[in-house]
Amino acid sequence: MIDYIHAAAYVGVVSVLLYLIPLCYLDIQFRRIPNVFLLPLIVGNIVALFVLYTNGLWVGYLIISALLTVFFTAMFLFKAFKGADAKVLILISWFCPVNMLNPFDNSFEIQHSFQIQFVAFLAGVSLLWMIYVYFKNRKAIDLVTSDKQTLFQKFNNYPRGSPWMIPIAIAFVLTVVLG
Repeated sequence: MIDYIHAAAYVGVVSVLLYLIPLCYLDIQFRRIPNVFLLPLIVGNIVALFVLYTNGLWVGYLIISALLTVFFTAMFLFKAFKGADAKVLILISWFCPVNMLNPFDNSFEIQHSFQIQFVAFLAGVSLLWMIYVYFKNRKAIDLVTSDKQTLFQKFNNYPRGSPWMIPIAIAFVLTVVLG
């Protein structure tokens, strides 16, 4: 039988997995994710994190979360991610310190940090996403205009901007399955 501590360890990963589909839909359809939509995710995970940290989860995960918050905030300031994408990345870094869904990673040890694995997968998927969007936009832009645009301009000329929730969701699922 599962105790409440292990149940709290599942909350972060499971709740984010459940949120990924509506987050991707909102990002593609409306290019905006309302803050109210994220409120149940935040409240549920704060309770679960309180249970985990008061029952012995290593405090080093808080340090990693703080460092990732600084990193994702810097990425937001450099316009690598837009508002909602940066918010979701910061929430993932706080709410998913461990991955209890992976049968090979059911420990609370720091070398199995879900947060670090997620950033590695996110970097790879983001690079592939940028290559995909660049080549998808390259022909359409070059045929219509003879302007030579920078890589950044071509990437952002995706209709209404590039929906970054897609690579974030792919990286998250890959981290859950392979991490």
